[in-house]
Amino acid sequence: MMIESQKKCVNRLFASSLGVALLLSNVAYSREFNVCLNPRFTKDPMLHSYIDLMNMAAAKVGNTLNAVPMNWEDCQEMVKAGQFDGAMPAIWNDKRAEFLYMPEDAGTNLDTPYALAKLDYALITSATSKYVYDGDIKTVPQPILVPEGYVLAKEIAKLDSSLVVKSIGADDYDNFVRLTRGERGSVIALKQYAKKVLQKSQFRNTLKLSKKTVFAKTFFMAFSKKSVSQDEVLKMWKQIPLIKKSPEWAKIQQKIARDAGVAAKAAVVLKP
Repeated sequence: MMIESQKKCVNRLFASSLGVALLLSNVAYSREFNVCLNPRFTKDPMLHSYIDLMNMAAAKVGNTLNAVPMNWEDCQEMVKAGQFDGAMPAIWNDKRAEFLYMPEDAGTNLDTPYALAKLDYALITSATSKYVYDGDIKTVPQPILVPEGYVLAKEIAKLDSSLVVKSIGADDYDNFVRLTRGERGSVIALKQYAKKVLQKSQFRNTLKLSKKTVFAKTFFMAFSKKSVSQDEVLKMWKQIPLIKKSPEWAKIQQKIARDAGVAAKAAVVLKP
């Protein structure tokens, strides 16, 4: 059961998606799933579109998602406790696969058809540093700060076990602030999320984002094995590749691209 404060912030997110309202108008819902969201996906229109994709996949088979953005570590713990039906979008790892449904090839195939998205991670460092990431992970400023509860620490260790990784903070934003306050090291974060956040005035001239990608990861619509059947999950997953080929999805992506272009032009005009 969700507590009252969570119910108040339930975000269906359908109205924000171009074409989703039309999709829902012809569907009779058969089940509602209460899921918690990775909060980074609510901060940027491109990332938000994958929340729209989840809603569309659910709606196509007669379901709806009640989605609550929240601390990602808390989200996963609450799914384990049976308080939510899913934690999404989520990266595969062996521990998550114990309590969340993931496609069979989730851990080995970055291009698995049931994935919501394959997204790039980049390096964030102090703007005053002369360091430029050239693809050699051994040279990055350390420690590498990653939020608690995220799988990134293990993923970074796979690149080089000698790297010093520090799990600290509730999210990437907290660690960006740490860098601006003079803490040593760097942050590896979702490139699109970092690009959006670093536009804020407090970060604009103090942090910089690497042009080169560190690695890419695949995100999934991950449901709880405790409260959702595998058959229900598979029906929704099968809609994902179909939606990505649909006119509705193309319109959503085109609108995001147009809006990004307008915002970029406005930023150039306003730049002092």
